Amino acid sequence: MTNSPTVSRLPASERREQLLETALHVIARQGFHQTSMDDVAKKAGVTKPVLYQHFESKQEMYFLVLAKIGQQVQDSIDSNRGPSSPSNPVEWTELGILGFFKFFENKPDAFNFLFGAADIQDAELRHELRKLQDNLTLRLAKNLQARFDIEQSVAVVSGIFGLLVGMLRHWMHDGQRKSVEEMAHLASRMVTHGIAGLIEGLNQSS
Repeated sequence: MTNSPTVSRLPASERREQLLETALHVIARQGFHQTSMDDVAKKAGVTKPVLYQHFESKQEMYFLVLAKIGQQVQDSIDSNRGPSSPSNPVEWTELGILGFFKFFENKPDAFNFLFGAADIQDAELRHELRKLQDNLTLRLAKNLQARFDIEQSVAVVSGIFGLLVGMLRHWMHDGQRKSVEEMAHLASRMVTHGIAGLIEGLNQSS
């Protein structure tokens, strides 16, 4: 008599992480309002009661995914820094931009989750998403504090944040034909030297 195969049960913490990862992918591709708890459960290969064992609601699940991605992006922005990192504000900014680009290199769903959420109608969700984006702006702005005060730094980085997101979006839609280092350098050059400096640098390298 052949024994029936048994399905291994994940520890609660591992199952929770799996469900959060699944929610990230489903919401990034379908949008928050178009995604149901049934969709996430089906994609994760669990029943809806199992999903509700970990999350009270779709909104709570969204908040947890948002917090997780936010921390990962912040860690990536800081990842190239250490005791030997340059103190020059321009080089410090370049390292932050490189970390920002590197995080999204293989995570298009994380990018769509953060920056493609046009369907977010819930005011509380929009507030949390905006707060996270503001925190990322602040993290990058701290690179410039040696040259400006923090309010000036935030104003400057708020002006260029859309540039970085736009370049990332183009790069992803273009099939990432250039390396992440090339794109981060291009963005850094644009940010730190402006269009004139960018053109000068391209002429020198040609």
